[in-house]
Amino acid sequence: PPPVQFQVRCSHAGRIWLYGGEYFCHNDTIAERRIDEVWSCDTATRSWTRHKIAARGPGTRAHATGVVFDGALWVFGGYVAPGSCLDTRSPNSVWRLPLDAASETLQWIEVKPNGKGPFPGAHARHTAVAYQGKMWVCGGKKSLDRYSDAGLWSFDFSTHLWCHETANLPKQAHRPGPRGDAFMWAARGGLFVYGGDRDSLTIKPPPGYPDSVMSETIVEMERFDIASKRWAPRMVVGDHPGPLQEVTPLPLFRTGDEEPYCVVFFGGFTHQSPWNAEGGDKRLAAEMCAYCATDEEEKEAQSGWNELYQKRLFRFDPEPECFTNLRVLSGEVAASAQCYIGARLDGAILLGGGYGVTSDPGSSAPRPTDPLCSNVWKAMEDSGATLTKPRPLYDEFVVHLAGADTVVGGNALQDLASGLGPAWALGKPAGLNVDS
Repeated sequence: PPPVQFQVRCSHAGRIWLYGGEYFCHNDTIAERRIDEVWSCDTATRSWTRHKIAARGPGTRAHATGVVFDGALWVFGGYVAPGSCLDTRSPNSVWRLPLDAASETLQWIEVKPNGKGPFPGAHARHTAVAYQGKMWVCGGKKSLDRYSDAGLWSFDFSTHLWCHETANLPKQAHRPGPRGDAFMWAARGGLFVYGGDRDSLTIKPPPGYPDSVMSETIVEMERFDIASKRWAPRMVVGDHPGPLQEVTPLPLFRTGDEEPYCVVFFGGFTHQSPWNAEGGDKRLAAEMCAYCATDEEEKEAQSGWNELYQKRLFRFDPEPECFTNLRVLSGEVAASAQCYIGARLDGAILLGGGYGVTSDPGSSAPRPTDPLCSNVWKAMEDSGATLTKPRPLYDEFVVHLAGADTVVGGNALQDLASGLGPAWALGKPAGLNVDS
């Protein structure tokens, strides 16, 4: 597939599916920034197929979301061409693409919503997940410079009805703050939302530009309980991922199970933020002290947080809601954000693509025709920041997870020697029998 970023990335039945995207790393040399192509990859053979599209579809777009349900890809939102324009033609429609790897030609179907509303309206840079017969949508932006109100929406795959799930929250009820490019997964009757970015609280834009042009990565994790329709902040337990965004989570299932036994995610992007700055938010320090037994372990947990692009592989266990930083025993992977990730039938995972960074001074100059870019770069130079330019990544990696299929939540968590980090230094989490 072409080296685009911010495309829809999904995994289904041993294949990775990609739709759309934009030439984010080449926006100064390619006139048509966004594409409408659909690609799939057999994770066992690593062979790619470009699928022809019959008739009209959602068109070129990036920063959309896609989920897989009942053998089809369901896509919502995103920026359409030209520029950073939202979909005003059919802002509340969902596009359905039946996934047939054996067919060279696929057919998009526009699913218009039923009912009289309310509707979510056009969104981009939001996050979504399929769970309990619905597509859940959270966060994102309503325009280029305005975040959504962080409300949670659901789209019923059967009735094609939108529901504003948090419309009737009591005034005093907890609500997560607005965010874009967060990542979300579902398990055990709840939705977990982690990270993302927001308008910077500490980094000021160049004179004459709104605060919205500068953003920072956040570190909060929230859980929405579907039964009670209430949000609750969750304290991070285990190896702390730190501030993170632009990540694709991959839930892993056992045959016949509808609930994932764990979720894995790789890489991501980290803005410079108050979490890394001197005098930053003290909540993160409190969380660190809650699970790090020694100063050395705290330093180990924080190592890499100041890197723009990450190459850490995490496992999240829904019970007991614990993160584990899986240590790489052999080989080397590239630091990247926006990479695709899919499960192979042999238990390994395939990941690749996305974009990373180069510090080559010759490639870091902004486009002279873009005054906003030039002013931001000048402000970075004045502050002594290292100038970098993102570049697309082409490599793919096969990762074999030690103990990825072990039982979690009963009385066993075995063969995870490669994944034991500071999280396990405190002893055995409740309900688990962990041999260190």
